[in-house]
Amino acid sequence: MHRYTLWHRIGWRGLLLVGLLGAACDDGAVEPDGATNPVVDGSDGGATDPVVDGSDGTTDAGVDASDAGATDGGDTGVVNAQPNLPDGSPRVAARSGQEVDFHLAPVDPEGDPFVVSFKGCANTLGTIRLCKDAACTQTITLDCSIAHGAGTTPVVLDVDPSLRGHFAAGAIGSVEDGDHYNTAYFVLDDHTSPLPPTEIAVVFDVCLDNTPPTLFIQGEDRPDYEFSPRVGDNFLLGLEVTDPDFSRSDLATLTIEGTLDNSHTPTSKFDVAHMQASITGCGDQTTVSATAFRMTCTMAPVLELARNVKVLSPTSLGAGEGLVKIHIHVDDNGYYGQDPSLASYSAVPFPLKDDLDVRATYVP
Repeated sequence: MHRYTLWHRIGWRGLLLVGLLGAACDDGAVEPDGATNPVVDGSDGGATDPVVDGSDGTTDAGVDASDAGATDGGDTGVVNAQPNLPDGSPRVAARSGQEVDFHLAPVDPEGDPFVVSFKGCANTLGTIRLCKDAACTQTITLDCSIAHGAGTTPVVLDVDPSLRGHFAAGAIGSVEDGDHYNTAYFVLDDHTSPLPPTEIAVVFDVCLDNTPPTLFIQGEDRPDYEFSPRVGDNFLLGLEVTDPDFSRSDLATLTIEGTLDNSHTPTSKFDVAHMQASITGCGDQTTVSATAFRMTCTMAPVLELARNVKVLSPTSLGAGEGLVKIHIHVDDNGYYGQDPSLASYSAVPFPLKDDLDVRATYVP
């Protein structure tokens, strides 16, 4: 008996035609009844598998984000964030011995309410008070005896979460003492975000403003001075220098210098011998000549030289002679304070000075 097969019925040409027709129908499209072609593997002319697992490089039509980073239709990638400060490293500055208001204004990105906890201070310097309400009708004082550290337990504060408050600075002795005078540590938590609470450090600085030196002549503070000495009378200018900043230390130095213009009266000059005899320190930083002097030293030697600035008088006057002009300048070199116009702490030296112009007109 002969066994009839499909081969006998249609031959090899017929089988090839059936395969081509099948491939043309299998385009990976969804059937009208909603079913998906059951056999699709991407080998049929680039059709995309409707049911895939990402193993063939294609993207799932109904996905679960497990296949090479594809994102679910409902997954926005946005995580509820914790509150934070607009300025990530806030610094509050007050003048030495004064109090200043501050407002840190932390923000929660989603507008969630949040609580503020206190996690200690760096030290006990100054006084930090926080407002209990937005109008600051009541305040609490931070207990800075609680030292900040890894093991410090945050204490929830009953305060306005916008962190309004007042900082009172104690007196300091130098500019350097005001840098990071104290630091208070806080924790912000909205109890909604899956992220850890935000820890913030608020630095409190103290600004020490520089005070200018003052030159006095004959007990008067004035920018210019005129008088008429008699010919033949040598005279002391009677200078004094004050600067309250220099009471804080005996180490910093200021500079005093003077010039004598004797172009109209050549025989009038500084008394070099007398002035050199008054030098009690900083000899290597002091020069004295007939028409100029300069010293950079601590306050006591500068003051001694200033008191002994002496001018030798001519013994006679020629035609057109008689006028001598003297200029005195003192500079504190910026050791003891910052620019008073700055609202924040600065360690940049801010030298201040004072000047005096003297006109002496000799008379017979």
